[in-house]
Amino acid sequence: MKNRCVKFISIILLGLSLIACTGEHESTPLYGAPTTIAKSESPIDVVCRIQAEFKRLEKPLMKSMSYQSAWKSWKFGAAPVNYPGYHKVLLTDAGLEFLQKHSRLELVLSLTPLFSEAEIGGEAATLLAGIPAGNKSVQGGKTAGLASALDESFYRSPTRPGRWFDKVENYYARSNTLYGHINKTESIHRKRAENLEKSLEAKIIEQLDKYGNAPFKIFNERPYMPQPHDVERIRQWIANNKAPQLNEPGLNFINRDDALFSALALFPLLPSPNQSGLNRDQILMMYMLGLEDQYWPAMMQLSSGQKEINQLRNKFKQQLPKLFANLCNRKSNEDLHNIN
Repeated sequence: MKNRCVKFISIILLGLSLIACTGEHESTPLYGAPTTIAKSESPIDVVCRIQAEFKRLEKPLMKSMSYQSAWKSWKFGAAPVNYPGYHKVLLTDAGLEFLQKHSRLELVLSLTPLFSEAEIGGEAATLLAGIPAGNKSVQGGKTAGLASALDESFYRSPTRPGRWFDKVENYYARSNTLYGHINKTESIHRKRAENLEKSLEAKIIEQLDKYGNAPFKIFNERPYMPQPHDVERIRQWIANNKAPQLNEPGLNFINRDDALFSALALFPLLPSPNQSGLNRDQILMMYMLGLEDQYWPAMMQLSSGQKEINQLRNKFKQQLPKLFANLCNRKSNEDLHNIN
């Protein structure tokens, strides 16, 4: 009997030591309930409602910023794992309370387009960077990119914005670690949210599912310009040609009543603008928003004379966040295209 007790205590102590060795303490992610869409609302109406609520919050939202030093974890019988250090944002009570009113997917979709907005852009990033996501390895994987952007730019508050707006176009993509199927409520909390079917999150998930089934090839033929590629020939060739037509799968994907919301749902997934060329998602978004007549040459890759194409491509990449930031100020969809 005595030997059994000793073995039992030994097993308990071993289990406790293994938990301690990981260097991790389980921390429950902060729960935000999916937002119900009223009968009179569209998904974009709810996005605008969330943005309006956010704008009314008492600011600044950053209570403090700290640094989690690099650490090592190991488990019995496994090789040690090294984790890099990262910056962490601690939110004010007002910020934490707001996070509990909407789900993570809804917040990222609604607030990421606001990053470039005067007075509130850095605050939108601060709120997302301060989402309590779980233990320290999970937290680093989810919010370190945005928190690092705030630190790099020396952003602290609307009155101390540092250099946030100087390179804000590089920061949109840093919210994508908080987006996608892995960040839906059911995945985070391992339980299905109540009334999910009537929520904005459900509409986002629906769009992400459709995006996952989007055709890889969207043109039967891509535009091709014969050599040589000097500036005048490029301009003349563009003037004499039109935007290429999508193939049938591509047309079926973009020709939906919810094309505008579909484009918005893709926005947090776009890559950093430093990436050369336009990928399939950016081209699909161009056609969803009806911008192909203006920007189609931006998808071309030329062996020479690329400068003018690059300028148009950069202009298109800069246009997208402006367009989505203006989403809730429009009187009609046509107003979205009238952005200077």
